[in-house]
Amino acid sequence: MTDDELNEIERRANAAGDEQTWHVVTVNGAMRPVVVCRDLGGWFTNATGCHGCATPHDAVMEHAREERWSVAEVLMPGQKPRAEIERENAVLRERIDAAVAAEREARTILDVARETPPSREEFDALIAEGGHWRTATDDSTVFLWANDRPQMLLGGHDGRPVRWLWIPLDRDRRPCAWPVAP
Repeated sequence: MTDDELNEIERRANAAGDEQTWHVVTVNGAMRPVVVCRDLGGWFTNATGCHGCATPHDAVMEHAREERWSVAEVLMPGQKPRAEIERENAVLRERIDAAVAAEREARTILDVARETPPSREEFDALIAEGGHWRTATDDSTVFLWANDRPQMLLGGHDGRPVRWLWIPLDRDRRPCAWPVAP
């Protein structure tokens, strides 16, 4: 640990008061609480003996040594274990990856979407490959075409003139290149 990190631990410890519960995470994953108290002679636990330690972190480490714990990490009051932080980070990474994928798909949709409907040959070529057509209107009505009959997915057309976007989808229903008519 650097001097700055130790100084921060000492600052937080002094701000937290005279009795604190720290935790020691052992190499086998067990989390063991350690209560440290400040007295005139320094910081103590029930295993640190008669001499006080300069910081609560030192007292916790002395306690772990006396208990013969193999220390993986020491957590000050309120600090999360590394494993929990890594789980939270994994969830955040998944959310970021999903957002990036959605943005990439949106850009792909913009690249392949057309206002002009496909020709009969283009329409049939995509269906023959197992693909689908998705149409979206500017009033948020969405249809999925797997044959000549559309299936409404969202919204409901209210009869006003709307702009249609035609989007080709592959068999996994992901945007794909505009089909080439045979």
